[in-house]
Amino acid sequence: MQLLLLTAQRRGALARMRWRDLDGDVWHMPREPREKGNGGDLKLPPLALEIIDAQPKLAGDDRIFWMFRNGNVVALQSRSRGWIKTPALSVGTLHDMRRSARSLMSRAGVPK
Repeated sequence: MQLLLLTAQRRGALARMRWRDLDGDVWHMPREPREKGNGGDLKLPPLALEIIDAQPKLAGDDRIFWMFRNGNVVALQSRSRGWIKTPALSVGTLHDMRRSARSLMSRAGVPK
């Protein structure tokens, strides 16, 4: 959840994050088919890098976020049961906070 809030990215984008997409402190987000748009190249703040660096690496698997299901490693997807479910918060949902963050960043002049 911290990484979602630090980057203001969608859960699906984080679920698809790969080690090969990182170049130092920059996340090069590949564009997905039918995607309206994404952050492109996103400079990650130090706390986001700490969270990412703390993730274990699997031999032969480039995914940063994954989970175990029935003893097998499976891809973490935005709708996976192992993913943090978007709770109803007093201020709304995680997606509401993502939209608010994006709006505030636009007002501050941060490019999309």
